[in-house]
Amino acid sequence: TGVPYDFVEDKNKQYQEIALCDLLRTIPFVCNTKPQQSAKEEIFELTLSMCNQFKKLVEMMRLSEMFYRKGRKPDETDWQQLLFAVADTYKNAGDFDVNISRESSPGVGELDFQITRGAKANTIVEIKRSCNKDLVHGYRTQLAAYMKATQATDGIFMVIIEDDTINKIKTRLEEVKKDMREKGEYIPEIIYIN
Repeated sequence: TGVPYDFVEDKNKQYQEIALCDLLRTIPFVCNTKPQQSAKEEIFELTLSMCNQFKKLVEMMRLSEMFYRKGRKPDETDWQQLLFAVADTYKNAGDFDVNISRESSPGVGELDFQITRGAKANTIVEIKRSCNKDLVHGYRTQLAAYMKATQATDGIFMVIIEDDTINKIKTRLEEVKKDMREKGEYIPEIIYIN
């Protein structure tokens, strides 16, 4: 007789993949791209829509529960892989003409996530957990360095809130945005996932 498969632990990630595909099939993807948009604008809107869809799946559909099995805490790589799985699934389902890459290295470190079309449309996504001591550095410095190295036109900073510090983090990042605005620096979009 065979040994029954433990779907809770899911060592082979078989159930996790089936559950993700089922969930993505039931949740429609809403993208606000318009026909008259430039490729740059379209890629940014598509990336932003994928990130907001990811936020909805994590917050409202409890997609992140697979990370917390048996007392485990996810790291940033787990979040990157899950975002990639969601984005790639919607890309294929929507037949979007884009390239999605994760953990590529433009020479200044490994960027988390990038969606591109050709040489003129490139959006970078940086993911940080709220407990990361380099959260502000990631927003102000790291994302800007990745954008410069890859000649990205836009950036999105995703904060995974793991405790009750969301108001403190929002206040701190708003202070940083104000300083960046005063200095004429690019202000990346921020998405908080709670």
